[in-house]
Amino acid sequence: MSEQRDATGLTKPWERLGLHDMITINAVKYSVQSSTKDGQVLREIDRPDVSAAFTHAQYDEIRQTANFSRIPEGLHPDVVKAHSALGAMLMGDLSDQSTSMMRWREDYVLTLIAMHEQGEVSLTHKSVAIAIAGSLGDKVDEIQKERQLRADKPGGGTSYRLRKRPGARRVLQWRRDYLKNVGDILHLGDRKPLCGGSLLQPEVAAIISEEVAKYATLAKPHKSQIVIDTQDRVVLINVARRHSHLEQVSKGEECEPPELLRVPDRKTILAAINRLDKFTVMCGRHGIDYAVKRMPAVRGSTETLVPLQRIEFDESPVDLLTLATLSGVWTVLSEEQRAKIKRKRRWLGVAIDVATRCVVGMHIANKGSTEAAIPTFKMILEDKSHLLGGLEGENLSWHQCGGFSQVVMDQGSGNISDRTRTALSDLGVKVLYAPAGDPAQRGVGERIFRTVGTYVYPRVDGRTFSNVRERGDYPSKAFASLTDDELARVMVAGVVGYYHNMPHKELNGKTPYEAWEKQTDRYGVTGRPDANHTRVAFGFRKRKRATRYGITHQGLHYTNDEIDKHYLHGGGELEIAYDPDDLGYISVRTDTWTAAPCLDPDMKGVSIKDWQAVCAAERHIKDEDKERRVMARHAAKQAIRGIQDNARSRATILYSEVSAEQIDRAEKRIFGKYAMAHDDMPVVDGQLGEAVETISEEDQNATQPSSPQQDDWDFTDK
Repeated sequence: MSEQRDATGLTKPWERLGLHDMITINAVKYSVQSSTKDGQVLREIDRPDVSAAFTHAQYDEIRQTANFSRIPEGLHPDVVKAHSALGAMLMGDLSDQSTSMMRWREDYVLTLIAMHEQGEVSLTHKSVAIAIAGSLGDKVDEIQKERQLRADKPGGGTSYRLRKRPGARRVLQWRRDYLKNVGDILHLGDRKPLCGGSLLQPEVAAIISEEVAKYATLAKPHKSQIVIDTQDRVVLINVARRHSHLEQVSKGEECEPPELLRVPDRKTILAAINRLDKFTVMCGRHGIDYAVKRMPAVRGSTETLVPLQRIEFDESPVDLLTLATLSGVWTVLSEEQRAKIKRKRRWLGVAIDVATRCVVGMHIANKGSTEAAIPTFKMILEDKSHLLGGLEGENLSWHQCGGFSQVVMDQGSGNISDRTRTALSDLGVKVLYAPAGDPAQRGVGERIFRTVGTYVYPRVDGRTFSNVRERGDYPSKAFASLTDDELARVMVAGVVGYYHNMPHKELNGKTPYEAWEKQTDRYGVTGRPDANHTRVAFGFRKRKRATRYGITHQGLHYTNDEIDKHYLHGGGELEIAYDPDDLGYISVRTDTWTAAPCLDPDMKGVSIKDWQAVCAAERHIKDEDKERRVMARHAAKQAIRGIQDNARSRATILYSEVSAEQIDRAEKRIFGKYAMAHDDMPVVDGQLGEAVETISEEDQNATQPSSPQQDDWDFTDK
């Protein structure tokens, strides 16, 4: 097998697919037959006897196309059941009210678990009821208040509303559901009636579920007894239906033959038993205390071998007083201006792969940036070598990336914002929470801060030291010479150049770099989600009207077959998801989420910020001055090509907190007067794109000027 290599010449790790993943290629759905070092073998779901084999290079090429989709665990029975019950495939597709309700229930579960571990409450109905009326309810109310006042918007929220406290029985049930499904928040949603087909009749599936649940009880029934009881129950229902039918016939009544249930075979019932969560079974058969002591995942053990199986995420104040400006600005300031600039500490967020100790995501932000964790988790999926900024040397590469399945973090306000929690859930990532202030639960994650403090900070002016006593007489403010972008380069160089090449005791003397290369060669990495799925999970959302040219976003047109069908049938607004760092595609929600390409292919990889910056001059051109507007658009296109060429060299781990509302205001200000005119449309094979049908007055009204905003966002805003 030929090795797959990336642009730097390094061997790329092969992606490991889960046996319950659902893959879609050109509208054909596949299950995973095998995923090994030799390649991927997929089986068509509708034609199980048809299989397709791909080398890893072929699969990687297909994965990057718009016609590819991968839903992790999408065919797992428990996942299908949860999605069907909620009526949605993604947490992000639920209403804000539903998402808020699920977070509120999760708050009760996590707080109850923490209080039980501290011995403050027992898991009896009476004890939990007292706690809800007292300290448990007070703690959750405070969490809700803080989250609503923090609000993921500029300026934060100004009011809050507390929910009525639930009953003890409901909270205990939420806890059981949450632990049974290893922290999957979707199982805390309100259930809707199941829909869709199934190999099992709904009544039979319900009977199997009820009887199998009895296996996880203190009675400790044998599996064979569960099989017999389940089959007997189905047979008795059929006997009763036949008897009822005979009675009706004997009375001379006309009636249809009864619908009899298919008796499930032994294999089906045993498979249902084997799918029960091991922790739940151990809790039911031996008690919760027994299970907690014997289940490593619950205690937070990091005994794992597969790369990216478990990620630990944490934030800590950067032990430097940095200058809150970029180098390009700093160099043109006078000494007097420089002295006036406020010096402050920054916060460093780090995502670490427990199996190899490699840092796979990192950001620097102001304290309280509630969305800063989002780009960090997105970095895990991407090759980050371009962030090295020209650093060269042996083993100097930040190519460690892939899909991930579990994240451990504390309950700090920043990293569990609603958007963060929703994005991870939509990617199928399980979240485990460690008690705040308990480093033992995140031992791998917090050790890197000590490493950075020991080997990186001492080499930089402006070190604040961990506390005042350690700092002594060192004049930190006077020596705070690092700007933000310089600090970012120092951190990347320190982590990739030093930390990744430092032998670790936990790795038997190997470096994280060596551990990654060895273990990815043996195990591969978990398959990454497709681009459309990633954009929906991590991107911003808004509603847009469909017109004859598709959907207009940032003055550009996007369309696909689903948008055209929606417009032809007189549809109104559609929900879109967009990546602020890439205008090449948007995702559009009709029945499902589909990718819609920009009609201008040059927009691939162009960020909204760069595009708005080069188009800002257009907002002063009058509507009727079509020729000037077209010339300005062409000039912007030429400018954006230069920006695009340098984008990767300008990339950084600095987090710039720009909200969806700020982007919307800038879009109205710059592009509000018009959508891209017909004269601006790109020429493809000598022909302009044709409209779907004659434009209506309603569509013409959609392009009228928007009312001016008093607080329009400008690129000079800080």
